[in-house]
Amino acid sequence: ELTELHEFLVYKNNDLNGKKVPTELGQLTNLVSLYLQGNSLAGILPTELGQLILLREIRAHEKELTGSIP
Repeated sequence: ELTELHEFLVYKNNDLNGKKVPTELGQLTNLVSLYLQGNSLAGILPTELGQLILLREIRAHEKELTGSIP
């Protein structure tokens, strides 16, 4: 189950060219750090990330991401 994953998710350098940040990340309730850089992600950060009350760090470094951090 996604909610049982560890505190850190490193999902970088996968070359996802223009894909959006998955809304399912909002189910990772134990997540403290999220690393997404090197994926060429685009679009708005999903509001579901606002459900991650333990999240303290997001590293995306993507020029095509827009909006505010939920």
